[in-house]
Amino acid sequence: MVKVVDGGTFYADWNRNNYTESEEKIRLLFVDTPELNQSHKGQDLEFGLPARDFLKGRLQRGPLQLWMSPRFPGDRHQRTLGLLQAEDANVNLLLIGLGYSLFDARYQLPSNFDSYVDAEAQAYEEKRGIWSKYASRRRYLKRLANEGRTVYSRTNRRYVTKLQKAESVDFARYDKRFIKLAGRSERRFSKGSYIELLLLENGVEVVVRQMYQDRLPSWQFGYQILVEGFVQKYHDKWQVQLFRGVSAQWGKLECCSTN
Repeated sequence: MVKVVDGGTFYADWNRNNYTESEEKIRLLFVDTPELNQSHKGQDLEFGLPARDFLKGRLQRGPLQLWMSPRFPGDRHQRTLGLLQAEDANVNLLLIGLGYSLFDARYQLPSNFDSYVDAEAQAYEEKRGIWSKYASRRRYLKRLANEGRTVYSRTNRRYVTKLQKAESVDFARYDKRFIKLAGRSERRFSKGSYIELLLLENGVEVVVRQMYQDRLPSWQFGYQILVEGFVQKYHDKWQVQLFRGVSAQWGKLECCSTN
C-alpha cells in the first residue's frame, strides 16, 4: 500500500500491515515540489497537483527501489530520505527534469551534482512545468535566490556562464548575479558564530554561512579553489556568498558532495 502526500512525499507500507506509520513516510532527496497546502513557501495547486499525480503514476509502476544515504537517513520531521527508482529511472531526477520540482540543494549535494543542475536547466530552457509561465519562473527563481543559488542555464540572466578569476574579476558587472570564481586561497577565519570568511587572492572575500561550511573542500594556503555563489556588496566591499566550493588543485575538480 502506498499513499502519496505531494510530489515529493509518500507513505510506503513496508510492514504490510495495511497501516502507514511515521517511519514509513518517505521524502525524496533533492526534490522540492510546489506546495499543496498553505505554508511559508506559498500554496501552488496549479503545479503542485500535476507533480503529485506524476509521482503517483510512477509509484504504480514496478519494480520499485528506494536508495537511502547512510549519512542522512532521515530529516528533522522523522521522514526517511531517499532516491526512488522506478522501471530503472531515477524518479527524483525526472521530477526536476520535467519541471515538476526545483532541485533542492539546501541540505546536501548529490555526487552526480551536474546531472541535477543540467536537468533543471533543461526544464527551464524548455519551459516545462513550474518554468512554463513568466510569473511562476520569477517566483521560483526568487525562491532559489533566497536559498543562495539559481538555475544553471545560459538563458537565465542571473547566471553568469563564463568562469571568472579572482585576480581580475570586475564584481560591479555581476552585482546580484550568480558566478563561478576561481582563485588561490589565502586565509579562512570565523566572523561570529554562524559565518566564516574565505579570503582569495586580490583580497576577494567569500562569505561562508554555517549551513554551507561543509561545502568547502579540504584546502591549504595557496590551493586553487573554485567557488560558486551570488555577488553582493556589503559595507562597500564586494563579496561572494558561497553556495558550493570545488578544489581545482593539480588540475582536478574534487567536489564537496555530502552523500
